[in-house]
Amino acid sequence: MTIKPPVTPKIDSAPIIAKWELWTVAQMLVSTRGDDAEAHAQARLTEAQANGDEAGEIVWAGVFTQLRRIREGEMTGLPNTVLMRLGVCAHASGGNR
Repeated sequence: MTIKPPVTPKIDSAPIIAKWELWTVAQMLVSTRGDDAEAHAQARLTEAQANGDEAGEIVWAGVFTQLRRIREGEMTGLPNTVLMRLGVCAHASGGNR
């Protein structure tokens, strides 16, 4: 089954969730749902859209994007260099946002 990537809604506020958090959810979906991970994320996105849940729509669109990146081999883990590129930590020892 081919699933089209969602269109991320535009909002005028700061991001509600960090990219590393989206990646973590995507990794958990891959671990628990396997090949159905994208379909699950798409279903949750569709549900959020149907309910007018803008925050849910943003989160699930982000998770779907991270799933696509994982499946395409762009991200197989988050070493410190990737975390720094995402703006999650400022040095190699990591850190919390």
